[in-house]
Amino acid sequence: MDGNPRILIVDDEKAIRDSLVVVLRREGFECEAASSGEEAVALFENDPFDIAVSDIRMPGMDGLELMNTLRAKAPELIFLLITAHASLETAMQAVREGANDYLTKPIRFEGLVLRIRSLIRMRELEEENRVLRLEKRFAAKTDDIIGESAAISEVRQAVRRIGDVSGNVLIQGESGSGKELVARAVHRASTSRRGPFIPLNCSSIPETLLESELFGYKRGAFTGAETDKNGLFQEARDGTLFLDEVGELPMSLQPKVLRAIETKEVRPLGAAQPVSVDVRIVAATNRDLEEMIRENLFREDLYFRLNVFRIEVPSLRDSEDDIALLAQTFLERFRQEMRSPVQEISAGAILALRRYPWRGNVRELQNVIQRSLITARGTVLDSRTISRVLGVEENADLNLKKALREYEAAHILKVLEESGGDKNVAAERLGISLASLYSKLKEA
Repeated sequence: MDGNPRILIVDDEKAIRDSLVVVLRREGFECEAASSGEEAVALFENDPFDIAVSDIRMPGMDGLELMNTLRAKAPELIFLLITAHASLETAMQAVREGANDYLTKPIRFEGLVLRIRSLIRMRELEEENRVLRLEKRFAAKTDDIIGESAAISEVRQAVRRIGDVSGNVLIQGESGSGKELVARAVHRASTSRRGPFIPLNCSSIPETLLESELFGYKRGAFTGAETDKNGLFQEARDGTLFLDEVGELPMSLQPKVLRAIETKEVRPLGAAQPVSVDVRIVAATNRDLEEMIRENLFREDLYFRLNVFRIEVPSLRDSEDDIALLAQTFLERFRQEMRSPVQEISAGAILALRRYPWRGNVRELQNVIQRSLITARGTVLDSRTISRVLGVEENADLNLKKALREYEAAHILKVLEESGGDKNVAAERLGISLASLYSKLKEA
């Protein structure tokens, strides 16, 4: 809860309403008052509050209805009810239904302030715990290779196989498919993990600066070189140097990179002697290097030095079964950062995502989920929001029931295949009876 919490007082009795406002403002809270549930909703629409203190019994919209209305707009709202002894059971029921606490009339102002401060502190602790859990989760998993499809499983197996084997690695895949994530996974699985992981996008630095970036320079080597500077080969010593978009490496620099790999030495600009560097090279590209070799745009000997081990990263189109898991992972990550009320993605939205061609692969999917959270309303990210962000029409040509049946049939067949054709095992994994499985297989 950032800053000074804003409190909304709702009571149809003016004396109580005014007294509470005076007391809470004196305690340093920002405070506004409403004489009815309807007025409170209108105030909330204009400028949301952190805490609501409301009488239960009021003409028109009562306190319980108000709580449900405001919680639909702001699920994190702290809601405190005021009740007479005669309606104590109602207040206790409201707490069971989601109210944070209640007070009985006549109100002890000191008790009210203590109760509010206690609820604020509880909410702050809940938020701190939530953030810590997320940090722990994503510290371990943000860089992990996400997915359960056969194509992604092959990537994981390749990473495990080559992790502790010395040798350079070439990662091939379309733009946005997650090549750097795979490179980081290779680094973590190798003995080089004790050293740094140093990434360099070969297409992002002008050719005139790329040599000094890779090999470093000595003071006075050129105008502006006022101090010695280590190159990335030196910075990555005993670790991994990741050359992203290696196909963009200028031909003039390729012989020098090749020599550094072969001799494990670099010579900074202006240096009299070479410097020893022991690094593992992991390179990545979305280009066809063999075709570039035929066109004399890439050196064959450098290609052989880089391509000791090769990993093919599938496009998102080739790992379609991972879209739902990836989308949910991105949702969990971004909704916390953006403080979005969205909790889940609807089945219709997943179907819309699965039907999209994803030319930008995982990076594009991540962007779509992030943009969708900006425009989403409510707690569910639906197909309408997703379709609008994707710039496509909702599946007007597809009946929803038909689409869901198709998805269900594909999922059942996938689980059955993974269960080795054993229907008992498949039914147990699907959480349905064996009779239901036979029925659904007939429909499929």
